[in-house]
Amino acid sequence: KGHLSGYKSNSSSKESQPKRVEEVYGALKRGLDEYLEVHQTELDKLTSQLKDMKRNSRLGVLYDLDKQIKTIERYVRRLEFHISKVDELYEAFCIQRRL
Repeated sequence: KGHLSGYKSNSSSKESQPKRVEEVYGALKRGLDEYLEVHQTELDKLTSQLKDMKRNSRLGVLYDLDKQIKTIERYVRRLEFHISKVDELYEAFCIQRRL
């Protein structure tokens, strides 16, 4: 019971909760956007590398590079999905807060 006593001080400040949600949402959104940007850059680099290599390369190397590109594409789509879910949750919170 003693370890839960720290939570009581937070529950009394209901007004700060929306501000905290906005801070967490902003940090999460920025982090996900940056992560997406890094992977998108990597994807662009690999795609351009694949185009260059198609002219004069072995099929095995092209196959490996193509697999790597497909993996990153799936990951980027998953990141975009999670970003949209975070946005939906935040919008639902904002609507609920106004009610």
